[in-house]
Amino acid sequence: MAVFRDPFKGLGPITADNALQIQLENLRDLKDVSTDFTAAVEKIILCRNVFLVAKESGFLEQIPYWPHFITILQWLNREADLGPYQAAPRFNEFNEIDATQSSTFLVNANNLEINSMSQPDYKMASTVLGAIAAQKRINTEPKLNNLIKNEESRLAVQRTEFEEAMGAKLTDSTTLLGKTTTDSVTSIQTVSEEKLSAIQQADALKEWQGYYDDLIGRKPTRQNSKVWLKRKASDKWLKVSLKFLTRPFLNGASSINSSLEYYTQRLVPKSEGYALMADQYKLWKNIWLITLVASEAILTYLFTSVWKWSYKTRLTEILAYKLIPALLFGAFYVTANKNYRIYSNLTDQVKHRSVVAKTIRGIVLDQNIGAGEDQKDYKAELVTAGAKAMFELKTTGHLTKKESSGALLDIFRDASGR
Repeated sequence: MAVFRDPFKGLGPITADNALQIQLENLRDLKDVSTDFTAAVEKIILCRNVFLVAKESGFLEQIPYWPHFITILQWLNREADLGPYQAAPRFNEFNEIDATQSSTFLVNANNLEINSMSQPDYKMASTVLGAIAAQKRINTEPKLNNLIKNEESRLAVQRTEFEEAMGAKLTDSTTLLGKTTTDSVTSIQTVSEEKLSAIQQADALKEWQGYYDDLIGRKPTRQNSKVWLKRKASDKWLKVSLKFLTRPFLNGASSINSSLEYYTQRLVPKSEGYALMADQYKLWKNIWLITLVASEAILTYLFTSVWKWSYKTRLTEILAYKLIPALLFGAFYVTANKNYRIYSNLTDQVKHRSVVAKTIRGIVLDQNIGAGEDQKDYKAELVTAGAKAMFELKTTGHLTKKESSGALLDIFRDASGR
């Protein structure tokens, strides 16, 4: 596929001195242009060739429509509006030319050709140009005939040599046919087993990727977020709220906690993935933080403005009352924030494993990897490194160094109830 090279790039303004030196044939390589633009380009190239003959013959200036050709080239050079027969505004890039501009371009090219043909000097130059082309064809035809004859003779000789060689090889080929067939069957079986093994590995990796994607879950899109919130708010937030309220404070009362867990699972469908749980805990930690600040502000207002308590006389009572919501909502916030970081860390881990599984699947199915003789173990090394990266437990910046140790599983089980 030819690459378009702008014939006007770095040329400067179009004048009578450089108008006939432009490689207008480059415009044929433009893609996604209308047929009117293509037809107009061919007419402009034809006029250029005739004007070249007229210039060499010394009567170019006698053709009155020669300046019109320059005007059209100035429009193609993006330095003036199109004219002179029908106007069109200038453009910045060739890919910006629309159908209307292309049609106007064709009208100007047609009028230039028609008006120029009405001039005797232009007709004479056009006739000379046709004669030159005809002479080239006349000179080329005998050479072409000689080439055809020589090629036919060479092919006849090669055919005879080929038939003799085939006759000589026929006996040997018959002898080797049985062995070759056996080797081919063995090779096909080996290749088939290798391909089947690769397909089975790819299917297994696809199942792993799907499993990881299911763990991540799907977030509601911007378009259906309102509908999603109306449908899910009554059950999702209830489940998380009951977990927050029950787990930190009812571990001792096993019967009550089990009952709440039972009704929570009955009322609320199973979580849709780590990403959604992280979003839920992020929302709730913000809610508890705002509630903590608001409760402290309300108590301060009640003590100072409504009840007129003084910090000097009733400091102990004020601190006691403000400590209760601080401990309560602070515990809620700490629990939600810890679970948010745990689920965010799990989401990032599972996303990483999903990407690694997809990458290894591509490596297994790519026949170009490890195809060379010196690269036999290359694909196996890549798959081994990918498998290690997929199943290796790595934590992200959501957890501290202490939380990312072996106790992480205990923290996760305690937070999720699993």
